[in-house]
Amino acid sequence: MAAQGDLPAALVVIADHDMLEARAHRLGLALTCVTDDGESGPLPRSHLRVLPVPLPTAAIPGKAQAAHAHALLTTLRLATEGCLRGAFDALVTGPI
Repeated sequence: MAAQGDLPAALVVIADHDMLEARAHRLGLALTCVTDDGESGPLPRSHLRVLPVPLPTAAIPGKAQAAHAHALLTTLRLATEGCLRGAFDALVTGPI
């Protein structure tokens, strides 16, 4: 996970806090999600800056859930808008 190492960038993940923390726990990784406040200062190792978009139900790894469609589209919209206004320098997506 990106939060486990030192990177020369201020990453912002647009996702559900609980889902990220649950996946990290499942993988045996330490993770603390910090809500993005627009500041780009460094975070301690194992911390990840998150722009939260809650899922309506718990995510099941490896299973697409129609109930999550609106939240997933919201993450893409927020990321695209952030890039267009210059808040983000790049956009990387995971499997959707």
